[in-house]
This record gives sequence, C-alpha cells and structure tokens, in this order.
Amino acid sequence: MSLRRLLLTTVGMGLVAVALAELSPTVADMAGALSSPQRTADTVGPDTLVIAGTGLLAWAVWAWGVLGLALTAASRSRARWVAPPGWPPTSSSRPAPDAAPPCSWASDSA
Repeated sequence: MSLRRLLLTTVGMGLVAVALAELSPTVADMAGALSSPQRTADTVGPDTLVIAGTGLLAWAVWAWGVLGLALTAASRSRARWVAPPGWPPTSSSRPAPDAAPPCSWASDSA
C-alpha cells in the first residue's frame, strides 16, 4: 500500500469515527440497553435495542478496520527496516526450474 493510500485511508477512518460518534448513542448507553433487553424494550421500545445492537456492531466493524489499517502500516514500516536490498527477488534472480537442488538431501531419490 502506498503512503498516499495509507494516509487517505486513515483520514477516511477518522471521518467514519466522527460520524459514528455523532450518530450513535454512547457505548455505555448501548451496553446498558443490551444488558437488560426486556426492561429496555418495555420502557423505551424494541427499536432502542436494534439501534444499540447496530451501533455496537458498527463500532466493532470500525475497530476491525482500524486493526487492519494499523497492521498494514506496521508491515509497511517493518518491510523498510527488515527486508534486505533486492528483496523480493525478481524473476531473473530466481534459479531455473531445471537447476540443481539447493541441498544434497533433496537430490536423493532412494
């Protein structure tokens, strides 16, 4: 992933977080509504349960996306520090398919 795409995705995830924070109830309110579903349905209606469940699910999906984004950023930075020059090898640096095996035990057919 290019640096530009990584930065634009990070900005997009931030905008989604702002939208979720504005449009959904607080996590404490959603967890409270789902902790006693019958009382919630009796007092404020079953639609509140649907909104609470949907809001928590939306935050879980967002967190999963953030995890993926963080792992992508970590692997991108790690690849720069760990990979030796010339990695990954190009097709011209790979041995031909009919080349000798790289170790002696691989050639034993008995």
